Amino acid sequence: MVLTPRVVDSVSIPVLASGGIGDGRGLLAALALGAGGIDMGTRFIATQECIHANEK
Repeated sequence: MVLTPRVVDSVSIPVLASGGIGDGRGLLAALALGAGGIDMGTRFIATQECIHANEK
Protein backbone atom coordinates (compact mmCIF):
# COMPACT_ATOMS: atom_id res chain seq x y z
CA MET A 1 0.00 0.00 0.00
CA VAL A 2 2.81 2.43 0.78
CA LEU A 3 4.45 1.89 -2.61
CA THR A 4 1.28 2.44 -4.62
CA PRO A 5 1.70 6.22 -5.13
CA ARG A 6 5.36 5.78 -6.10
CA VAL A 7 4.55 3.11 -8.68
CA VAL A 8 1.64 5.14 -10.07
CA ASP A 9 3.97 8.11 -10.53
CA SER A 10 6.72 5.97 -12.11
CA VAL A 11 4.78 4.14 -14.83
CA SER A 12 2.35 5.14 -17.54
CA ILE A 13 0.09 2.07 -17.35
CA PRO A 14 -2.78 1.34 -14.95
CA VAL A 15 -1.65 0.00 -11.57
CA LEU A 16 -3.44 -2.62 -9.46
CA ALA A 17 -2.86 -2.54 -5.71
CA SER A 18 -2.65 -5.94 -4.02
CA GLY A 19 -2.15 -7.30 -0.54
CA GLY A 20 -3.87 -6.49 2.71
CA ILE A 21 -7.08 -5.27 1.10
CA GLY A 22 -10.09 -6.99 2.60
CA ASP A 23 -12.97 -4.52 2.59
CA GLY A 24 -14.33 -1.36 1.04
CA ARG A 25 -12.08 0.87 3.12
CA GLY A 26 -8.99 -0.82 1.64
CA LEU A 27 -10.43 -0.41 -1.85
CA LEU A 28 -11.09 3.26 -1.23
CA ALA A 29 -7.58 3.76 0.17
CA ALA A 30 -5.99 2.12 -2.89
CA LEU A 31 -8.05 4.24 -5.25
CA ALA A 32 -7.20 7.38 -3.26
CA LEU A 33 -3.50 6.51 -3.62
CA GLY A 34 -3.88 6.41 -7.39
CA ALA A 35 -4.41 2.73 -8.17
CA GLY A 36 -6.75 1.90 -11.02
CA GLY A 37 -8.09 -1.15 -9.21
CA ILE A 38 -7.27 -3.85 -6.67
CA ASP A 39 -6.54 -7.57 -6.46
CA MET A 40 -8.46 -9.11 -3.57
CA GLY A 41 -7.72 -12.85 -3.78
CA THR A 42 -7.32 -14.24 -0.26
CA ARG A 43 -10.47 -12.56 1.01
CA PHE A 44 -12.63 -14.66 -1.30
CA ILE A 45 -11.22 -18.02 -0.13
CA ALA A 46 -13.39 -17.65 2.97
CA THR A 47 -16.59 -17.69 0.90
CA GLN A 48 -18.59 -20.87 0.26
CA GLU A 49 -18.91 -20.16 -3.45
CA CYS A 50 -15.21 -19.78 -4.10
CA ILE A 51 -13.66 -23.16 -3.43
CA HIS A 52 -14.74 -26.76 -3.04
CA ALA A 53 -15.41 -27.87 0.57
CA ASN A 54 -12.74 -30.60 0.38
CA GLU A 55 -10.07 -28.01 -0.34
CA LYS A 56 -10.85 -25.82 2.68
